[in-house]
Amino acid sequence: MTQIVRLMVVPVLMLLVVIDAKAAPIIFTYTGTGSGTIGGASFSNAEFVLTATGDTANRLYDDTSHAFLIPHDSASILIGGVGMFDITTSTKTFVNTFSDIVGFSMGGIDGLDLYNSPVNAVFGSWDMLASLGPVVEATFRMFQWGSSRSLSTDAGLLNFDGDSNVAGSFEATVIPEPTTLALLGVGVLALRHRRGAYSKNCGLR
Repeated sequence: MTQIVRLMVVPVLMLLVVIDAKAAPIIFTYTGTGSGTIGGASFSNAEFVLTATGDTANRLYDDTSHAFLIPHDSASILIGGVGMFDITTSTKTFVNTFSDIVGFSMGGIDGLDLYNSPVNAVFGSWDMLASLGPVVEATFRMFQWGSSRSLSTDAGLLNFDGDSNVAGSFEATVIPEPTTLALLGVGVLALRHRRGAYSKNCGLR
């Protein structure tokens, strides 16, 4: 029994070390409903999906606000009945572990908040290094954007109206690197091989 435990634990520990050391792409998805304009064209009570990508290797921590943040490598918005648009303004996703909120905001440490979740204890323990959600809430907050918070897109400026609460959701999905997935496969095969060898030596089937 001791022998098989040793045989199985060693490769598993090696995999854990490799996985922990690897950064990974992460996809942030926000949903909600809002009214506003994009490129001068109006939309009203339209469902929208904000999608942004980043990398956990770029995670930062702001001591002042007690928040982790990951700058977005890309961001886009799908507005129901209008279309999908690439956001060209620098943006980020943050999680405030003191206030238990997550949000989509302008880029940089002091970038203005644009779309925040309500308080939820699940955010207080999230370090942005693992997948989370979807977390569905009735009171996501759409901040008054105005001239200082409008986003540039490939169709012109995007603005949402009002300072209101809307039903929405948030989800974060970490995508393992291909090399990590390959190592996981090798590790599983190694475990099966060693377990099979042990069973054969012990006369087990």
